[in-house]
Amino acid sequence: MYLFFIGAASLIWIIPVVSAQWIDRYLHPTEVNVWDHPTEWVEMLLADAGEWGSDEWEHHLNEHLAATEVQMLITAPDHLPLYQYNMEQKDDDASTTITEPMYKTTVYHEGSVAGYVYLSPSQPRVISSADTDTIMLRYVFVIIGLLLLAGLYCIRRHIVRPIQSLIQASSKVAAGDYHIQLGSSRIKELREVSDAYLHMSRSLAVLEKQREEHEADRSFLLSSIVHDLRTPLFSMKGYLEGIAHGIAKTEERKVQYLNRSLELARRLDHLISMLSKYNESHLIATQRKVEPVDLAELTDRVMQGLQFQFDQKHITTIQKYEIKQAVEADYELLYRAIENVFINAIRFSPEHGKIEVEITQQASGSIRLAIRDEGPGFSKDDLSKVFKPLYQADKSRGSEHPGIGLGLAISKTIIEHHGGTIRAYNNRHQGACLIIELK
Repeated sequence: MYLFFIGAASLIWIIPVVSAQWIDRYLHPTEVNVWDHPTEWVEMLLADAGEWGSDEWEHHLNEHLAATEVQMLITAPDHLPLYQYNMEQKDDDASTTITEPMYKTTVYHEGSVAGYVYLSPSQPRVISSADTDTIMLRYVFVIIGLLLLAGLYCIRRHIVRPIQSLIQASSKVAAGDYHIQLGSSRIKELREVSDAYLHMSRSLAVLEKQREEHEADRSFLLSSIVHDLRTPLFSMKGYLEGIAHGIAKTEERKVQYLNRSLELARRLDHLISMLSKYNESHLIATQRKVEPVDLAELTDRVMQGLQFQFDQKHITTIQKYEIKQAVEADYELLYRAIENVFINAIRFSPEHGKIEVEITQQASGSIRLAIRDEGPGFSKDDLSKVFKPLYQADKSRGSEHPGIGLGLAISKTIIEHHGGTIRAYNNRHQGACLIIELK
């Protein structure tokens, strides 16, 4: 910007002077005359006069000098007079005239001095208002004025307007409107400010969208927690009141009510425990101990730990390990994340179903773990919400698959803190597929 102002100031002074000289030279050319170009005028006069010192020469000089207001004296090299021309001088008001000084020039002929010519005005010269310097000065001021107008236009377009658009954009951003338009500028600093402001507004728009999503998730989480806590508490309260108020009159009925209350208490304890683990997973995942972990060996250990659950539903596992490669991860956290995915697959698998486990190398360099079951799969709404905390509490998942919906949310937190991704799909024919990618 400093260079812009320095260049503009220089142009305002240089361009008018150069332009005025060009205009004066090409639009108002002046002929060779005795006072503006004395040397050229004398050379032209003597070149056409003929032989030096002859009568024709003197007659030619008299004719040409008669049309001018000049006194001329020509001397030989020894300063003896050869020709003299005098005009009668007029008495003008000295206050309006300036007398020119005498002019002397040397005349050469064939390389030697032919003589000397002395010139002086025959009468004082009056300075005209149309003098060349005055005309040039007028042009200078006119061009300066035009340049100032052009400069003001450029300043308004490339400085004032972009600044005004920034001020308007600030008001919109303050009001929560992040869709702003900024004026363009050729000035580097202003252009950089505009680009930074646009980047800031886009970042704020993304943050605002994330905040709204997090607020919606928080509201959903709180309502789900309240729902999952209130339902068993309400049932437990009914059973205990039945015992306290004598509704359960027989010992058998009392034992039944107590067993049901105990089952509900265990469910509440499990829910609170899982909520604690979910909250703990955010803290522990940021403090993980990274080491090389063989993903295939870890997956086998997870399935061995869940062998009882597999056997209960007579589920067959099919393993396809194309590679055996280590990943950088916290062993215990990754074990918990994969275990939760298997528990979800077992819960929704039918009796005598199959679960396919596949580990492959991706072109991007990451390792993919895919776990596919033969359950009912996900609905369209579930695919976008399956990793939300407590989404399992939604009635659309069905009462035949009890759960509290925190396992996959915990897995997502752990996997993302390892720099990986976890996604849910539906198999082409039947069942769900959860894919974990790690680097």
